[in-house]
Amino acid sequence: MMEDLHKNNLTNFYLESINKAKSFLRKKYLATKLDKSDSDFPNIDNPKKYIFFRIYIKKNEYPLNLIIAIPKHFPDEFPKIYLSKENFSAIGQIPHIDSNKFVCTKDPNVAFLNDSVPEEAVEKLIRVAIDIINKGIKNENLNDFTEEFLAYWNEQTKYKFFAHLKPLPEIKIVKLILFPKDFETANIKGNGLITNSEKEYEKWMKILDIPIDQNNISDALYLPLSEPIPFPLPQKNSDVFKLIRESGKSNFNALKNYLSRDNDPKLILFSFPIKNERILAGWKSPLWQGKTIKGFRKGHVPIEIRMSKSAMLPIDKISIERVDQERLFNRGGLGIKSSLKKSSLAIVGCGSLGSPLTISLSKCGISTFLLVDNDILEPANVARHVCGISDAIETPYKSEALCKKM
Repeated sequence: MMEDLHKNNLTNFYLESINKAKSFLRKKYLATKLDKSDSDFPNIDNPKKYIFFRIYIKKNEYPLNLIIAIPKHFPDEFPKIYLSKENFSAIGQIPHIDSNKFVCTKDPNVAFLNDSVPEEAVEKLIRVAIDIINKGIKNENLNDFTEEFLAYWNEQTKYKFFAHLKPLPEIKIVKLILFPKDFETANIKGNGLITNSEKEYEKWMKILDIPIDQNNISDALYLPLSEPIPFPLPQKNSDVFKLIRESGKSNFNALKNYLSRDNDPKLILFSFPIKNERILAGWKSPLWQGKTIKGFRKGHVPIEIRMSKSAMLPIDKISIERVDQERLFNRGGLGIKSSLKKSSLAIVGCGSLGSPLTISLSKCGISTFLLVDNDILEPANVARHVCGISDAIETPYKSEALCKKM
């Protein structure tokens, strides 16, 4: 009974908050309800979770027609704001608005709404959206494009790769291994893996329990750029060839040498510096494969001519998720201290105290351990050990099971 009372109270709270927001939108912006039949209905995940309204901002430097999606758990969830098709077509690409016409008004990880005055929260978000749009139209926030580069680059990409690769300011050939087409797992969704060496991809493929097919292994080119890629983003080979040429002779020569090779696919990675780190992305470059051209022998067409023949071909942008240690620790932890990163540690005793201690220390950035324990992991141990019996089927000793677990 008490649980039902809590649920009813919470439901009533949401309904009251939504009604206040609806009343405010209708009074101030003459809001009208929007349904799926409307051409401006946004492309949004799980639309049943939202109530949609259209509002008009006439007293603005640029008249706006906005779509407000109020979640049914408002104000515990943020409303979403979208541009109409007409506005989106007229304004063009500006910062903080994606290809679905969604206006990014807040970071939900650091922002919060005032649940005591829900209509005021909606008004603040609308004001933020208007400010973003006005600045974009006036080209006052173009630098924001660079800071959100990956959000724009990764839109509607065909391919996603995981990269065990820290982007450094040096040209290099890296290894690309494609996952089998039938490979599926809940938490690893991608087309393949990029690493510095064969040793690294062999380790990862073993962890993922994927057999290595030599036919799925090729070389990719990594190029460090000194400046961010400007907007509008490159769409054709001619765009990226120009960018690489302007980035320096070494980069352009490396690109030509790589494209001259017989390996396929042609995967080119690049990075550029932003705020003391390097952004990593890439593209799959199509190259003209004509067999003959007047004046040249079959198979001996110079790379410059092949590149010019490919100039108008579209590129395929690829999404890259870094899974190297430094990136993961900096993103999801407190970072890795350089003194710890190069340290090694001996743990004597890998039982109920040593095993969780070892795992915790490894998450601080220490990667080299000497584990000492000649005891066997038995059923009676597993309740207080980080390893279970399944971890010790092939390696029954505590030290070896813990090593494998790490």
